[in-house]
Amino acid sequence: GLRDGANSLASPIWGWLCDRKRSVKPYLVISSLLVAISFFLMKAYEMVGIVIDLNIYVLVLALCINGMGVGGQQIAGVIDALHEAIGAGFPDDPSTQGLVAGLWSSLS
Repeated sequence: GLRDGANSLASPIWGWLCDRKRSVKPYLVISSLLVAISFFLMKAYEMVGIVIDLNIYVLVLALCINGMGVGGQQIAGVIDALHEAIGAGFPDDPSTQGLVAGLWSSLS
């Protein structure tokens, strides 16, 4: 639905951003904050006493933000895992990339 569409549209942007920097950990934090904001908009605001009129527009916005955040977590997460594996001494070749991508896919 909306979340998956936003994920699909945001993933190339996250990939482009992650390709430009060696450390992608800031992008993991930013994408996690986007997911937290989306949950906040989907009624978590009641836990802190804030009143927002939840309507279809807010829900669509929250789902789109959630998709963008999850996309960032997926892209930045697998790139970070690959950087960590190479830093731990694994060779930077297709076998390591396949191992990391396979493990990441099986866990998500």
